[in-house]
Amino acid sequence: MGSSLSRRERRARAARKAQRRAGQQRKSRRWWRRIPWKKWGTAAGVLGAIGTLAFTGVATYYQASVSKDQLKQSKADTKRAIRNQGMHITYWTDRGPDGSQNFHVMNSSPDPVINVIVSFAVAIVPEKPDSQPRKGESLPAFMFEADLPGLAPCSALVFTAGMLTYRDAHGRNRVRPPDNWPLFGRGIQFTDSAGQTWLRSGGDLSLHDPRDAEWRQSVPPDSFGEVKGVPKQERPASCSSS
Repeated sequence: MGSSLSRRERRARAARKAQRRAGQQRKSRRWWRRIPWKKWGTAAGVLGAIGTLAFTGVATYYQASVSKDQLKQSKADTKRAIRNQGMHITYWTDRGPDGSQNFHVMNSSPDPVINVIVSFAVAIVPEKPDSQPRKGESLPAFMFEADLPGLAPCSALVFTAGMLTYRDAHGRNRVRPPDNWPLFGRGIQFTDSAGQTWLRSGGDLSLHDPRDAEWRQSVPPDSFGEVKGVPKQERPASCSSS
């Protein structure tokens, strides 16, 4: 029996040694073989997808921003193109070498404008100093208008003070405004080559309904003078090289 037990112990010891060796072999496996690559591969795929979505989102936002800027620029270009010819129609006053006053209307664009209505005025300067208007009030004035069939490309018309007359205080005679009465422009209405009607008044340029004559008739009828003769035509210096 003693001999039998010895063999049994030897077998048990051998089995335990074999188990220890197997455990040591499992522990000694290469470190990368112990990594759960399938799990890490899944995680990497998720992170890659997130990165792709983030990049796509940034690209989409950038594209939308660029498109918005392009739309704004396109609208601005269209608006500028619509106003382009109107920006070349203007008016001003000056004095000649002899002190007389002139009213100029200019079309510096390469296209004609039609249905032109120019309006200007001469302020009435009181003879007596105590008749001057109070602060904030304007001088009374005589209004003058001229209806023109059109204004040629690169051309200007000059209305001289000698062309202007108004009725005297008795309403019988037509007289010229004195040279010391300041001449100033009120506005100009015209139709451009695209068929749009504009009103320029002061520094403003706006689309205008040609049926709306309020800007011309906002003064008493007896305040209107008369334009006699034909304005002189000139070629603007800005068109001299054209």
